Amino acid sequence: MAASEETKQRFAEEEQAYWRQRDELLARYLGKWVAIVGGQVVAAGDQMNRVAAEAFRKTGSGLMYVNRVGGEDVVFRVRRAATGRFDRAYSPSMPMMPATVSDVRETVGTEATFVVDTGADVTLLRGEVADDANAWNDLAGRFRVAGIGGTGEVRQFYNALVHIAGRGVLVTSDCRDDIDEDIPGRAVINEFRLTVSAKEDRVEFAWVDET
Repeated sequence: MAASEETKQRFAEEEQAYWRQRDELLARYLGKWVAIVGGQVVAAGDQMNRVAAEAFRKTGSGLMYVNRVGGEDVVFRVRRAATGRFDRAYSPSMPMMPATVSDVRETVGTEATFVVDTGADVTLLRGEVADDANAWNDLAGRFRVAGIGGTGEVRQFYNALVHIAGRGVLVTSDCRDDIDEDIPGRAVINEFRLTVSAKEDRVEFAWVDET
């Protein structure tokens, strides 16, 4: 499934609004992530996902244009470090984390099992999960995604909610038909205290409040 033509047009208008304002944005938001909704900056900050979440909270729109001002050539890396229960079908065994993925309005959701990857810059969702979570119309930005040592490709990103241990984290994610596993990026993992012990067959995500 893909975004509708109407949705793509709305996203293109938000993207164009960003580039029209870029000189002004450089003076005010250099190095910051910003979210454009309705042609205007509605949120800004140091973390892409938190900026997108704030934009959704303020506007109720899951469709937005997100970019880092002055750093638009950012490349997200996906480093496979580890994969919360341990799946012994893998050798060595991998920790797997059950989660629910939903659209940003929480109107529809689906179950997913994430491979825990502490080195992934960004969340990756299989196309079928994006289908079931109705994520395709909440476009967020276009960024380059690469593996280690590669230049990668420019990918369309989408907003979705990942729910773990009763908490929802808005993620700006790469939704793909060419992967077999869902991977939570650090924007998800960094919200929790993560305990992983293969010898104890233990994978635990505990929410950590801001201090």
